[in-house]
Amino acid sequence: MKLYRYLPLEDDTFIRLITILPGKFKDPIKAEIRHEPLLPPKEVGATHLSIEEIQQTLPGQWKVYETLESRIIYYDMETRQTSWTHPDPNFSHVLYEPILDGKIDVPNLAYEALSYAWGSTEKDEMIEISGTGNCLHSRLPVTSNLAVALRHIRFDDRPRIIWIDAVCIDQENVQERSLQVQRMGEIFSLASGVVVWLGPSFAGSSLALTALKELGEQIQISRKNLSFMPSPCCNHPDWYQNLLKLIDRMNEVTAIAQLCEVPYWTRLWIVQEVALASEKSIVKCGHEEIPLFSFRRAIITFYGRESKGLFLAVEEVHRTMHLSKNATLFTVLEGQHRKRCTDARDKVFASINLLNPDIRKRIDVDYSKSTLDVYKQVFLLSLEQEKRLTQLMLASNCSVSGSLWPSWLPDWSLTPNDRLSTSSSLPSASSLSAAWAKYTAPDRIDAAGVLFGRVSTTSQLLDANGVLNILSFSKSLGPEDSQTSTYPNGEPLLDAYLKTIFRGYLKENFPEQDFPTLSEVIEVTKSSLHLDYSDQLLLARGFFARHTSYAPDRHLFTTCNGYVGLSQGPVCPGDEVFIILGCDSPMLLRPHSNGQHEVVRSCYIHGAMDGEALLGVIPDPWEVRRCHNDVRLLAIYFYNTDSGMETEYDPRLESIPIPTDWEPIEFEWTPADPINCRKFRNKDTGAVINSDPRLFPEALLERGVPIRTITLV
Repeated sequence: MKLYRYLPLEDDTFIRLITILPGKFKDPIKAEIRHEPLLPPKEVGATHLSIEEIQQTLPGQWKVYETLESRIIYYDMETRQTSWTHPDPNFSHVLYEPILDGKIDVPNLAYEALSYAWGSTEKDEMIEISGTGNCLHSRLPVTSNLAVALRHIRFDDRPRIIWIDAVCIDQENVQERSLQVQRMGEIFSLASGVVVWLGPSFAGSSLALTALKELGEQIQISRKNLSFMPSPCCNHPDWYQNLLKLIDRMNEVTAIAQLCEVPYWTRLWIVQEVALASEKSIVKCGHEEIPLFSFRRAIITFYGRESKGLFLAVEEVHRTMHLSKNATLFTVLEGQHRKRCTDARDKVFASINLLNPDIRKRIDVDYSKSTLDVYKQVFLLSLEQEKRLTQLMLASNCSVSGSLWPSWLPDWSLTPNDRLSTSSSLPSASSLSAAWAKYTAPDRIDAAGVLFGRVSTTSQLLDANGVLNILSFSKSLGPEDSQTSTYPNGEPLLDAYLKTIFRGYLKENFPEQDFPTLSEVIEVTKSSLHLDYSDQLLLARGFFARHTSYAPDRHLFTTCNGYVGLSQGPVCPGDEVFIILGCDSPMLLRPHSNGQHEVVRSCYIHGAMDGEALLGVIPDPWEVRRCHNDVRLLAIYFYNTDSGMETEYDPRLESIPIPTDWEPIEFEWTPADPINCRKFRNKDTGAVINSDPRLFPEALLERGVPIRTITLV
């Protein structure tokens, strides 16, 4: 029997579908492949009321929410019960059922889509393809991973029509591959359901799925702020509120952790496949399956709770289940950079359907382009659309891509261990400024920024021995010097060093988190001064390692103006620290003799993470705190220790007049907005910007901030 030969698709509207013919588990896999046009359903405007409009129709004790699955749910705050129907039986359901919003037609094709881990690229299994013409009775080579999946999802009594990327795209045809990958968002979102194939069963997999299904059925989660509430008519209405009784059973905890560690969750492509899946989608492991939406609710519920070690196991799965759609490029790419793919270009191509539409529609999936060209295109699109240089935070002159790679361009193929991730600590070094930058061929970025300091000394690696150096430094200060020796911002020098080691992850900065307080860290440090070397080493590998998570190749450094910083990778004396407008983290740059600069990497500089270079130190009695806001987004707040007042408005900016031609406007933050964002409207032109005009370069210069242009190469 000859090998299957792909025939060209009729036009750009066509896709291939494979029909898995019925059979027993061990029977040979037989299938049919056909070409079909996939046409999007007709669109109409919204026909139901908004959440705010529905809320106005409710009695005082009722609240209305939109769930993660876009359903409207009603919550009685007195009885703590929920309902899918409006408490007023005369209120028409057509005014709130989301199924009537946006589509008056169903897709012209009925099919499912398979989401699975490719595994080895060796095609050592065959499936039999029947059809017409040149494809009559042929064999199609597939990987063993796919063959195992097909045996498990095949029905024994009826055919199953499904879209599978490895089979339904001619992978050897670059032009077709580019076109079909561009359509994958449409293919998965229009599928009647997605089959999430985790792999063959293992000891405990059935137990894990059963437990997750049980939990997911008890809980609903609001889309806006991730509030938990009981599902209507659920069996355990208190589970949403209390520490889950389910996780008290250790065998289920272990099974769930194992399920969250299967290779499927490491694959890059699955992120958008899961994000676009419909309500009828399932999660399948071996012969067991549960609804995907129940699985997702259970994972989100587990995440962040004290669940006997489940947090770390669930973290990556939670990231997959809860990555925002229509988001900024940095949010999407940074959020899934742990995922693996065979082709480095897929770091972008596998993410386009999660990006905000203004960027998504301008990215062409083109496998004839080099990785460098693909990454450069999205960098410049992000700069143009979002007015930020946040991507610089993940750039490095240590890229594995070679000398032709611009130092300012992130290499998204690098793994997280290659970077010091400062984004998770929500830095705000450039405050609410926009990027003032332009691209100049060949491969130069001219950006506005301020020189914060020059590196004067660097330490050995900040491993356990590096922590011992800090303890030794603490001892050398003496009891009086530790409080009288001051940092440039006026605080005790020891405090600054310790805050740097912890990268600001202290209870004072993150009051919601289980981090140690600065006083606890100081107490542990001072108590170590009387210990011998071996006991100090145990302390460094215990308390400090547990709370600082120091990684290989992490370096401390100091600047000529007295600041201390932390870098993931070597730093050289003479390197310069810049605060670049529109970039949230301080950047280490290496000056060239011609005046240009090479990006070394981002860094943590204590005393520069909250806009101090542009606005000065935080005045007493204010403190900066990072807490979750009403949409469960980590946000920066300013806390007045005298009055107890907390505000999102920077007191340093509030004392500066807004330019007369600009006015602030209220807006609801969306994933398409930068994290550090405020919006203003120009009174003359009506133009809206996502930055503060008081941080324009000319405004900063007028206030004496030495803004200059840096050329990055």
